[in-house]
Parts: sequence; structure tokens; C-alpha cells
Amino acid sequence: MGHSVGAWMCAQMLERNIEGVHVTYLLFPTLGWIDKTWNGIKMWPVFHSPLRQMCPGLGAVLKPFFSMAKANPATQQMLDSKETLRSVIHLARSEMDNIKAPNLPWWREEGNMPHGRGIYTVWAGGHIDHWVGKEANGIREALGPERAWRVEGVRHAFCLCKSL
Repeated sequence: MGHSVGAWMCAQMLERNIEGVHVTYLLFPTLGWIDKTWNGIKMWPVFHSPLRQMCPGLGAVLKPFFSMAKANPATQQMLDSKETLRSVIHLARSEMDNIKAPNLPWWREEGNMPHGRGIYTVWAGGHIDHWVGKEANGIREALGPERAWRVEGVRHAFCLCKSL
């Protein structure tokens, strides 16, 4: 099971026939061209020099704004660590460099797998998932309605929206 980019990783394992992996469940999957999504475009400056070098130092400046917005405590704590911010930015840039065009013929094959094998997906309904690009429609169509479910009112980053 994987969420967002973790869903992409799960799909890669299945596509590469990793031994023992026969079914995956993907939650709000980011499966192609992450740099061309709404958030990828909006955040482009953060991932390019010189701003990329300066961003980790901005955590202390941004922290009061996150406190006022009642951000998740884990998000607020992350702003205290320059090394964590540097790693997050590096990881996000790597994801944007690596997640490109999905292999639609392979996704069609997955849509024809017997029940209990292959890929099952859950997508945000409407236009509330800004980490998923235009390729999502082709993937959902390739999988078919039995493997591509849409849920209304749940955001991509549902796990960061509220404290437990």
C-alpha cells in the first residue's frame, strides 16, 4: 500500500515483477509528471537555485505563520531543523526528476488482472488533489471503475490536515 509518491513506488514494484508482490493499493497516487501538477508548478522556485539553498534557513521565519494557521505540530517541528528542510527539498526535487510519463499499456494490463491481483486505486474526487496531473484520467480509464475509486471531500494530504 502506498500514498502519493509511495503509491508510485508500489506501482514500480509491481511493474518490475518484484517477487512476492501481486497486488497493491494506491491512495491518492502521484503517478506521473509531478513537476507539471498545480503544486509542482507553484513550488518550482523552491526547487531551483539559489532559492533552493536559502529555503532551509527560512524555517524559523515561516514558523510563526504555521503556528497561526494551526498547522500540524509535526509540520511546525520540522521547521526547526535546517537539515530536515534541506532533505525534504532534496527528496521532493528528486521525485520531480524521476516521476515522468506513466506506462499506459501496462496500466491497461493491470485493469484486466483477475480480482485480488494487480492495482486498486483511491483518488480524490473533484479538483482537490493538486499533486496529481492530467495523466490521472488516462490511468483511471485504463484501470476501469472497479479498480479506480474516487472519494469526495478527502484531500491528498489528508494525513497532514489534522492532529490526531
